[in-house]
Amino acid sequence: MSKYCINCKHFSPAKDDPEHQFARCSYLHSPSLVTGLYERKGMTYCIVARASASKGTCGTYGIFYEEKETTNV
Repeated sequence: MSKYCINCKHFSPAKDDPEHQFARCSYLHSPSLVTGLYERKGMTYCIVARASASKGTCGTYGIFYEEKETTNV
């Protein structure tokens, strides 16, 4: 399976952005203690995290990729 950001549990889509050009990565960020949701403040854009090969980024290999949990509803 390919490591696409959209399938990663750290993927945080932007509103009104069907092509996900402004989606962000929540890796290395803690969820809010109030809502349990990841806060968008200071998160890196997915496109930047995947394009960069510098230390602390996901890179083209998707080193921070974690498969989303599936729900059987």
